[in-house]
Amino acid sequence: DVAREDQYAAAVKQAVAAHGHIDILVNNAGVSVSNESILDDSDAAYLRAFRVNTLGVVHGIRCVAPVMPEGSSIITISSLSSLLGAPLLGAYAASKAALAAVTRTSALELAPRGIRVNEVAPGAIRTAMNDSGAPFVERELAWVKAAGAFGRMAEPEEIAAVVHFLASDDCQMITGQTLVVDGGLTTGPSLGLLDALVEGDNQ
Repeated sequence: DVAREDQYAAAVKQAVAAHGHIDILVNNAGVSVSNESILDDSDAAYLRAFRVNTLGVVHGIRCVAPVMPEGSSIITISSLSSLLGAPLLGAYAASKAALAAVTRTSALELAPRGIRVNEVAPGAIRTAMNDSGAPFVERELAWVKAAGAFGRMAEPEEIAAVVHFLASDDCQMITGQTLVVDGGLTTGPSLGLLDALVEGDNQ
């Protein structure tokens, strides 16, 4: 449970005992706790989101960085929801938005140790949860098809490839950055969306 620092520390201790040190940390655990508007959402939902999505990352960095050698890399999986408004996902979006500050602050504080810290902000990813048919997933898929430059969700392997790059020695001068991997959703209106708007105006 990444929300419990004692459990995180115990897991790190086991890893170090087995391997001597840790070179790469990927903060990937996360929860989406509710599907309510800010007027109806509960404090409990916000606290749960921040405990896992935000404090979980803080715990990871706090427990792992001390055993990392120079040249190591920390990558946090954030979300496009951290950069845009996310109707009915306020707790999730807020907890992910906080990770940008965690990433940049950690990057500056850990630079003297030779540790790089970055985050990846994916758009919609085809996962088991996103194949569930839940109402918010249907809305997300419709948005991606209409507004995304490629008109599809990303595959998990495509996000993993970006993480692999950030963990590699090929980007020794990249730290404190948010790498958006959203298939062009935040680049601007897609041709498909513009065509649909024009078609709607002509009806």
